[in-house]
Amino acid sequence: MAWVVLLLGTLLLLGATGAFVDGIRHAVHTLGAPPLLGQRAGTQMVLHAVAPLVFLLVLAALGGLAVAAAGGASGPAAVLLPVGTAVVVLASRAWDATKGTMPLSLATPIPTPQGDLSVLVMLAWQADAVIVPLLAAALLLAVLPLGQLAVLGVAAALAALLGLLTARRLRALES
Repeated sequence: MAWVVLLLGTLLLLGATGAFVDGIRHAVHTLGAPPLLGQRAGTQMVLHAVAPLVFLLVLAALGGLAVAAAGGASGPAAVLLPVGTAVVVLASRAWDATKGTMPLSLATPIPTPQGDLSVLVMLAWQADAVIVPLLAAALLLAVLPLGQLAVLGVAAALAALLGLLTARRLRALES
């Protein structure tokens, strides 16, 4: 049951961030434009991530408390797991925002007797935006029996890894 609740909660957090990460996407879209007030895209991304992070942390903590009140979990782990998931969800949203445009080669028609299968390639191109946060949440739940510090450490490591991958993609888009 914990797996289902966590994965559904992760999907809800992912959906809840849609409008709140527009600033992060805007920062990526300003690449190549003259820097407004001398801010580079990376700086804008960090500044636009503060409000969504606070929103997600509050939302995740309230969700964890609701699950704890319903009898699903107890102790600090009931709040710690959703909060760690929220941090990773925001980092994955920033990573996804720096993905860039889909290569035109992926939109090439793939005629088969059943019809055009190019839509499957396009879905695969976009699937990582959902798969990465779900896998991260599953990993956090898997390390929960190791203790609260393990959850914090894995959440921090995943967020740092996604941050490095985001910076790498941002540098690639700038060049």
